[in-house]
Amino acid sequence: MSKQIIKISVVVIYCLLFSQCMKKADIYGDGDGTGDEARTVSVQYLKTLYNNYPLEIDEDIELNVQVIANDRFGTFNNTLVVSDITGGIEIKVSGDELYTQFPVGQNIKIRCKGLTLGDYGGVVQLGTASNSPQYETSFIPVSMIQAHLIKINQTIDYVYPIKVTIDNIEPRHVSSLIMIENVQFIDEELTLPWCNLNMDTDRHLVNIYGDTLIVRTSRNAIFANTILPQKSGQVEGIISYFNGKYQLKVYADKNLIMHSPRFTPLIR
Repeated sequence: MSKQIIKISVVVIYCLLFSQCMKKADIYGDGDGTGDEARTVSVQYLKTLYNNYPLEIDEDIELNVQVIANDRFGTFNNTLVVSDITGGIEIKVSGDELYTQFPVGQNIKIRCKGLTLGDYGGVVQLGTASNSPQYETSFIPVSMIQAHLIKINQTIDYVYPIKVTIDNIEPRHVSSLIMIENVQFIDEELTLPWCNLNMDTDRHLVNIYGDTLIVRTSRNAIFANTILPQKSGQVEGIISYFNGKYQLKVYADKNLIMHSPRFTPLIR
């Protein structure tokens, strides 16, 4: 038998064995085996589908995004904040310790069909249909998480914040991780903790020009009772929006580097 015939025979045998071992998922991915794939869209596009009333998504679309905040430090309970290069969005998810499944930096695919887009205070969120007149969306049940939130890989990538100043925050920054430099908490709040007793609380950052920004902290944050930083420096957090005003939600107080001397802001 010639060497060429031997090589062909080996290839044929390998292909037969491989075809027997392959699963349907190896051919069709994680879908239903039909071979149809969802259309990948951007976060920016998805948010444009919302038109002032809850929208249940019936189109087979998906997001490829990175987790930029979760419930680890209590700031975003039952919530994952995710983003791509076009912007960020909050995902309302049931369950505790979501950070063990979806750590910050994890890349995930979100299958949107069957989920609902809604608004809360000016922030577009993705969840399920709500039965409450107060809220346009509810939380994705634990039983549905695996069907809608899929890890793309096991790699945890660094999350890069968007550098902004207080006066140039825009709607496109909402639900995105940002960094602001050369700011400090206002004088009137220096002796206060992040939160008043048992209630979500607003504090205020100020820059050298006198521009201010609300810092909204959940009473569930593990640093809620810690005294605010006394000096100036840089702050990272997720930009939110409520009642016509931008808010900064600090994911964890370790995201503040405030070791520089305080300054005297200009009076506006």
